[in-house]
Amino acid sequence: MLQLGCELRLLRSPEGRVAGLTAAVPIHERTLDFLAQSPISGAYFASLPPGERARYRTPPEQADATFLYTIDVENLEKEELRSDIIRLLFESMMAGQVLLTSPPPLEYFELAYRSLGFETVPGAEHRGYDGKTPTPTYRVDTRKEKLPAFLDRLIRSAGKTNPSPPGPAGGEAFDFTPREREVADLLVRGDTNAQIAAALYISEVAVKKHVNAMLQKTGLKNRTQLAAKIWDSRNG
Repeated sequence: MLQLGCELRLLRSPEGRVAGLTAAVPIHERTLDFLAQSPISGAYFASLPPGERARYRTPPEQADATFLYTIDVENLEKEELRSDIIRLLFESMMAGQVLLTSPPPLEYFELAYRSLGFETVPGAEHRGYDGKTPTPTYRVDTRKEKLPAFLDRLIRSAGKTNPSPPGPAGGEAFDFTPREREVADLLVRGDTNAQIAAALYISEVAVKKHVNAMLQKTGLKNRTQLAAKIWDSRNG
């Protein structure tokens, strides 16, 4: 990948230890064949009409699209590493290009990329990760005049998915931590653990830990009781 001119970046922990990796492949005449043959990216290029696929065969200096081959860290529980992922994603999205990616087929990734404005590419499903699980390809286009429109949609979407709760902030009456209050807000709305994880850019394991901590603080037995208790505290 380095020989093809791909961008590989190591992510480091605050202590300086390597803790993650990103691999971004600019799409041009030198990388197109590699991407077309890869089990992760090949389905996208196979789905294109010949003329549209040929459009990508440009000189490297004219490339206006990138395939984000991977972006991952060793431990999604660490907030600074999750922040690195989001920062790098936004850097790529704000670069004014077509950005393509096909992350592992987990609900967390699906919700996360959709929340950032990516759309599923029709006909570009593959089974390249485990040979059996259908995995979609995602695409976002922020070239030229599309960037302001994209930012506007993203801002409007954020406003719809994160409404200000009525009454006191969720969890104030129960001595919840700031993160637990964020989880509480989404829990009351009826979101699943996967949806909460995607919205807050944390893992589902972390969501479960926060929910369990809130159950202990309130003396309740399950998330349904917890959501009802928080709702009553705001609206009682």
